Amino acid sequence: MLADTYWGYVIRSLEGPSPMVKTLQAVALFVGVVFALAAVGLWLMPSSIVSDGVQVIKIGLTVFLAVLSAFCFRYATRGAEVELEFDTNVRELREVVRNHAGRPSLIGRYDFKSFSGLFIDRERGEKGHGALMLRYRNSTTLLEVAYGPLPRIEALRDRLGKDLIAIPA
Repeated sequence: MLADTYWGYVIRSLEGPSPMVKTLQAVALFVGVVFALAAVGLWLMPSSIVSDGVQVIKIGLTVFLAVLSAFCFRYATRGAEVELEFDTNVRELREVVRNHAGRPSLIGRYDFKSFSGLFIDRERGEKGHGALMLRYRNSTTLLEVAYGPLPRIEALRDRLGKDLIAIPA
């Protein structure tokens, strides 16, 4: 889906997140809860509260478990769908993931000059559909912009090609 903004446009997927990503985020949430409970549970054992040597180990282990828990919670609540923001004012492409509350997390930022090619991969998916691909510099690294029916993808290719190649005034 293409959404125009005052600074350019945003391309979002219409498909939704894959089941694998949803599963991994659910597992990360569960593991984060387990680590957080383990960090709290260390301090509920009364036998080791008195000893000084054990307290240092417990503090270190608590911090370690809390950090692991925070990383798991961050991944679980980060969001699952990448959207591409084409900022025609600054002439850059941003890869962004929005969390469940709508707050964006920046994954990558690329200058328009860093792309050397824009093409449609007609071999991917079903007949009459294609994937719009951007080639990063002169490498084999590709970035999929959109997938869908060929007429829509061709129109998007033309718009992107004009924006990526246009020389700013």
